Amino acid sequence: LKGSPISAQSSIIVAAPGSQTLYYIFTINNWTDAITELNYNLVDVTLNGGFGEVTVKNVLMNSNVREQVTVVYHSNGTDFWVITHEANSTDYLAYLVTATGVSSTPVISSAGMLYDGSNRYGYLRASHRGNRLVSTLGGQSAGNETVQMLDFNNANGVVSNPITLATYADMPSAYCSEFSPNDSLIYVAG
Repeated sequence: LKGSPISAQSSIIVAAPGSQTLYYIFTINNWTDAITELNYNLVDVTLNGGFGEVTVKNVLMNSNVREQVTVVYHSNGTDFWVITHEANSTDYLAYLVTATGVSSTPVISSAGMLYDGSNRYGYLRASHRGNRLVSTLGGQSAGNETVQMLDFNNANGVVSNPITLATYADMPSAYCSEFSPNDSLIYVAG
């Protein structure tokens, strides 16, 4: 499968909506590659004697993303959104996944910090309630924001209301982040 062992977030696995035997694996390769792609794969765990088998492999969703991917349940509690950040842009992309498959057209939200072409690395994490995101982008971009919290509407896939929590001067190497269990705190490490 595509992806990379050195990407900040190279893959995420989720059960296909309405299935107990099919799983999606979304992969992102690393920023140093000429093209950084978001791809999906489908695994049927009933095949290969119960060890599972990839039945759909490396389907390109976008060839201009960075090393960030997260998943949030849709407000209906069944479907989900795969969210990533476009390269050299302020755009977040939210792809809806339903029982019929992966949407080929994302919801695009121009919100938040620029994920430019230099070495910017870090996580995109969702709150447990699915209503907020935190993006950490440390790296070689002095003067830029490095930690932002944003609102996420899990009914329509829109990312909005960026709030800068740290800049390069505060935390130049912001890398990983996580919400506390009750979503009242955000932990960030560099």
